[in-house]
This record gives sequence, C-alpha cells and structure tokens, in this order.
Amino acid sequence: MGNLQNHVRWFIRAQWALGVLMLALLITFFAFGYRPQTARLRQLQLDITQRQYELRQSQDKTKVLPAVASDVKSLRQQLDASKKLPPEQELPQFLKDVTALGQQCSLHPFTFKQGAPTHGDLFCELPIALTFEGDFMDAFNFLRHTEQMQRLTRVRNMTIKAVDGQSGRVQVQLSMNIYFAPDQPPAH
Repeated sequence: MGNLQNHVRWFIRAQWALGVLMLALLITFFAFGYRPQTARLRQLQLDITQRQYELRQSQDKTKVLPAVASDVKSLRQQLDASKKLPPEQELPQFLKDVTALGQQCSLHPFTFKQGAPTHGDLFCELPIALTFEGDFMDAFNFLRHTEQMQRLTRVRNMTIKAVDGQSGRVQVQLSMNIYFAPDQPPAH
C-alpha cells in the first residue's frame, strides 16, 4: 500500500510538473510566437489597407489621363498651327514684317539694332533692339501684332516713356529675341 501511495504522489508531482511545464510553454509561445506574429499580422493588414487606399486614389487620378492626353494633343496641334521655329535666321524677312507693322501702327522713327546670335543645341536666339515713337494705343497694337506673328519671338525688356508731356505720345525701347533652328549657320 505504501508503494501505491508513493506512486500516486509521484504521479501527482509529475502532473504538477507537466502542468507547470505546459503553462511555461504556453506563456513562452504567447510571448515569443503568438503575440509578435499577431502584431505583425495587424501591421500587415494596416499596410494592405493603406496600399488599397493609395491604389484607389491612383486609379481615380488615372481616370483623367485620357482627358489630359486629349488636351495635350489639342495643345500640340494649336502649337503646331501657331508659332514656328524656322530652319534659318530669316532676319531680313522678320525686319521687313516688323517694319511694315510699325508703319501700319504709325510708329516713327523705327530703328533696329541686331545683337550677336547665341547658338544652342536645340535652338539659336538672336537679340534685336527696337526703338520707336507713337501714340500709346498704336504702340500697344504693334506689340499685340508682333505677338500674333507666326515667328517665335520673346520680349526680354521694354521701356515706355512719355514724350515731352504730349498727351498719349510715348517712346518705346524694346529688346526681343527671335529664334531659329541651329542646323544651318545663321546668315549675317
């Protein structure tokens, strides 16, 4: 009978030891396995939600892409139809056109001064200084007409001064660049 009681005590101790060992294994599994993996899973789910939100936003943005492409095509057609970059300098023709515009707008005296051309890889630019006098509205019309020319130009600087206190009469000093393609040497 004593032997049986010793076996029962030993089994009880073994059960307690196994219970403690199981509890320790459960705590270890929870602390080092389950909890970190659950936190990582939660973070991955948050990342997935964030990426899905970004994807929806990007998809919404791409819905306007066909309209933008259409607008770009339309603007390119307008640009092709408007200002052109001539293959050569064509300074005499430009001066002739600008002089004719100045005469149409009643601007006198009309003087030109050509600067040194600057050559680049994609285009060349030629600075030109213009000086003229006339009525303010005539000078304004001249500038508007030069802007509407097929020739690509850019006004760099402009000074407008009243002439001798006369009503509406101005003197204009204008610096502008004309542009042309660099594949041919400029004609002087």
